[in-house]
Amino acid sequence: MPVSFSLRQTGNRRRPDRASQLAALRRLVGHALRGLGWTALTCAAAALVLYGGREAYRYLTTSPTFAIEAIEVIGDVAPSGGHGGRLDVEHVRAASGLVLGENLFRTSVRDARVRLEQNPWVRAASVERKLPRRIVVRVEQRQPIAYAEFSGLYLIDERGQVFKRASAEDDLDLPTITGLSRRDFISGKPDLHEQVALALSFIAPAAGAQLPWEPGELSEIHFDDDLGMTLELGALPTAVELGFPPFADKLERLRRARSQLAQRQLRASALYLEDSRQPDHVGMALAGPTP
Repeated sequence: MPVSFSLRQTGNRRRPDRASQLAALRRLVGHALRGLGWTALTCAAAALVLYGGREAYRYLTTSPTFAIEAIEVIGDVAPSGGHGGRLDVEHVRAASGLVLGENLFRTSVRDARVRLEQNPWVRAASVERKLPRRIVVRVEQRQPIAYAEFSGLYLIDERGQVFKRASAEDDLDLPTITGLSRRDFISGKPDLHEQVALALSFIAPAAGAQLPWEPGELSEIHFDDDLGMTLELGALPTAVELGFPPFADKLERLRRARSQLAQRQLRASALYLEDSRQPDHVGMALAGPTP
């Protein structure tokens, strides 16, 4: 018996929901329009930047609104009248090359920083624009702590760095480190850095360290390959031959010897603490009564 099939949809089948189809279509179109809107907005913004960029630059670099009216200096600098060749506020402003009245955006803060750091007294500097008309200069200035003799006097800072040749205008009352090798200085030999660090531990001791002399008494530290270290103490002065490390026991003996001399109102032209035959002995060359 032949069997036939009908391809027509029967009345039992669920017909598609036209409302759902329309809602889906609206959602699809909405997404497409929104995407087109963001693209159009981006293009418009880009066109605006390209069109207005030159005018904006011209305004920023020529408008009196951005003329520099203050150069603020921050750091360890004197308000005015720098002492001993060091920088004061006016020196910093002059060294930076910054000029009042110039446009804030046409001024190169990088060039100003480079100019400042070329000054031997400046360890580090930063220069920042502060809208609308101000520049802030921050300076870290070196602290001179001693002279060093290298066939000429040089200044050493608190970190042991030689930073400039000394000149008459420096006018600094500092102890001098002598007996150092200029050849070692030029080559950067580690032994030289060790000698400088040792000398600085006597010139600017760590907090809490007790040394057998008063601040300002130490005028010279001399290094000798054969004799070791010799100090010059006092205004007259007294030569103190410490010899070679370790120094803790020698410094204690020096303290006792100076105390005994003061009690007897005597002055020594030299004190000798490097004697391996008599390690507890302090040799003295007396110069007479205390003036």
